[in-house]
Amino acid sequence: MNFIESLDGQQSPPPFFFPGMVIRNFLLAADQAKLQAYCDTFLNITPVNYFQVLAPLVYLAINSYPKMVLEGNEDLGFTRQNEYFLMFPVLRYTALGTVLLPSELTWVFPFIGVDNPTSAIAGQTTLGFPKLLGKISVQTGADGAFAGDVVMPGFATLSKNSAQEKLPIIAIKTGAALADANPAPQTAGFPWDLLSHPDAQEGLTNTVLDALELVEAIPGVFSVTTLKQIRSAIQPSFADIQQLLRGEWQLSSASAPVTWDVATVAIQICDNATTTIAATLGLDTAPQPNGALVTTALSAYSMTVDMRFANFTGLD
Repeated sequence: MNFIESLDGQQSPPPFFFPGMVIRNFLLAADQAKLQAYCDTFLNITPVNYFQVLAPLVYLAINSYPKMVLEGNEDLGFTRQNEYFLMFPVLRYTALGTVLLPSELTWVFPFIGVDNPTSAIAGQTTLGFPKLLGKISVQTGADGAFAGDVVMPGFATLSKNSAQEKLPIIAIKTGAALADANPAPQTAGFPWDLLSHPDAQEGLTNTVLDALELVEAIPGVFSVTTLKQIRSAIQPSFADIQQLLRGEWQLSSASAPVTWDVATVAIQICDNATTTIAATLGLDTAPQPNGALVTTALSAYSMTVDMRFANFTGLD
């Protein structure tokens, strides 16, 4: 059946185009078993596909989109947003008969939030991302120093007297940008440079390395996988729709990366009763007297790209 369009419904259809997108990446150490547990809960839901974590590492990103358009519907106008997410790479295996064979390197997003309501609604209902709508503040100084704060709705505690409120979950500050704009050694460019980190190298099998060569053959293109589900109003513990979706990021016109000395990067993660970033991912953190958790970036850089998000397909 055809989707019944309503412009004020804000369920924007792909493909999407984001010119001049600013990506700010901070590589963090995580617990591989925790990452795999996330995959087992949200991705490994059918016998046809199996997702295996590649490395005990995640990217924390705070991004800015100066212009967001619906490709093919540019006359509708454009919008803009700031966004935060955490993502990590996995290897997807696909069943061939009774055998699972490696089929693709892809990325998953356990946490993501924006400050644009259209993006939050379309990201959830159309694409299945677990997007929240909150407040994201970004500031870049004349010397290239960056500060970013993320506030999202949640509960400080769970009780009958707890009211939902907007709670700080991430705060990042960096020193001045380094004069030498050279990122860490790259495997296949962003975001696969994550796998060039020593903590990732130890677990990379020949299967993964062979798959990575395929990524290098298609620069600027990589896939993401999400679980799209719509809760049933009739049977609330069931889903009317539950499907794994695969989409492609296509990057072009990438600028030279701007890097920060990780010794100058301060990152605070504030878990609450409903948003448990550090606990879910097993981030390597140290508790502070104010209840925040401090973690250390293994690498930190920013770049500007044009990004197209398209080519969505369903996985059985």
